[in-house]
Amino acid sequence: MVTSGPSLSRLAAAVGPLTFGIERRAHPRVGFDCPVRWGTEGAGRIGWARDASENGAGFIVRSSEAPEVGQMLELVFKLDNYCEWMVDRKAEVCWSQMVEPGVYHIGVRLHGSQFGRSRFPRV
Repeated sequence: MVTSGPSLSRLAAAVGPLTFGIERRAHPRVGFDCPVRWGTEGAGRIGWARDASENGAGFIVRSSEAPEVGQMLELVFKLDNYCEWMVDRKAEVCWSQMVEPGVYHIGVRLHGSQFGRSRFPRV
């Protein structure tokens, strides 16, 4: 089951923003801890979400090579065994940092994001 969830602004209002030092982002990020399916053209891989905002997300992946900056990815959060959240079909890789050999921290910009497009009114 794929669903669109509540706006991250609503989540941030409920739990407060996750900040690392001085927050310079237009949309504050919040911690987001769940498996992520990411990839291109049916080549899905699994990673782990770290944080998200209305226009971006960060996640950790195990891969022989990191996705390239500028590459477009499909990004799906696996909320539980029965529910997936299609976050973006065209998430753009903005940066990639090797944590250790074969493990990368990836940052993406969300273009077709479901985060800010909730069917619920904003608070």
